[in-house]
Amino acid sequence: MAVNILSSDQAELAARFARRSIDRFAAPTRWRPGPLGAPLLLEVSAHLICLPYERAEVGDHILVVGLVAEADVHTPGRPLLYHQGRFGRFLAHPDS
Repeated sequence: MAVNILSSDQAELAARFARRSIDRFAAPTRWRPGPLGAPLLLEVSAHLICLPYERAEVGDHILVVGLVAEADVHTPGRPLLYHQGRFGRFLAHPDS
């Protein structure tokens, strides 16, 4: 399995993957197969290649936990964050 870390300017791509009843990997999504066929999105900040570790039902979701086997950082910068129904950015605490 793979985790694609999106950058702060990729909210539209994230929203595309949140939609139902569409082919998320069709154009304009750009991707390539990674190890074991896991889809790796192009032009993202980083990829985490993971081995399946555990699954748990959490409410109406399934939580999938992976053991990171490989990490590739492509463009260090601000990650895309999502909280309480909105995209946002990280602000350091003033005491940090």
